[in-house]
Amino acid sequence: MNKKIRKFNAMLLYPFMKIFNFHFSKDYRWGTTLFHRVVYRLVDTVGANWNAHRELYRNADLNIGEKNYARRTQNWNK
Repeated sequence: MNKKIRKFNAMLLYPFMKIFNFHFSKDYRWGTTLFHRVVYRLVDTVGANWNAHRELYRNADLNIGEKNYARRTQNWNK
């Protein structure tokens, strides 16, 4: 049940995160303050970040794939 609540809260928050360009930092996972711990307990912060900034993460994945492909296809025996 807790997982469903966290995902539901993330789905409610991600449109606002996208509009205001907000993302949950590592402080929420680390629980640096009581506020961060409470928010992390109630919201799927990783899922909210992914949904709000999906295109940034996908572009980063594509760039990493292109760099690895370039390395694999280079002729190192010149």
